[in-house]
Amino acid sequence: GGSGGNGSSTWCWLGACPDGGGGNMGAPGGTVNVTNTASITTAHSIPIFVHSFGGNGGDGGSGASFYGFWGGSGGSGGYGAAGGAVSVANSGALTSSLKGGFGVFVQSVGGGGGAAGASAGLYALGATGGNAASGDTTTVSNSSLKELRTLYAP
Repeated sequence: GGSGGNGSSTWCWLGACPDGGGGNMGAPGGTVNVTNTASITTAHSIPIFVHSFGGNGGDGGSGASFYGFWGGSGGSGGYGAAGGAVSVANSGALTSSLKGGFGVFVQSVGGGGGAAGASAGLYALGATGGNAASGDTTTVSNSSLKELRTLYAP
């Protein structure tokens, strides 16, 4: 998923200032399903590499006052979005010469929360950062031979 947009910042010279805008939530990662029945041979890479990432939350905008007593508060950071479910079903032969490699790599990663916006003035309040999100389930089903060879002597 994509990252959330950042909040707008505010700045004023005198008087009470408006608060910075809040960051937007990231977009969730999509569900990924992979089915492979073919033989895959790679040199220096992982034969099956699948992931879903949730977007990061946007950062909050800042609020500041140059001469004013009430500085604007910073905007809150946006929430991160969850990674999507990922599944791989493989029945094809996997061969790789990647040193220390493996045949299948699967992950689901949630996005991080956005940072709180800064605030400045004689009297100004801070804001909160956005919460991070979790990944979703990952499933791998493999019914084939994985041949992993190194090209280099140990």
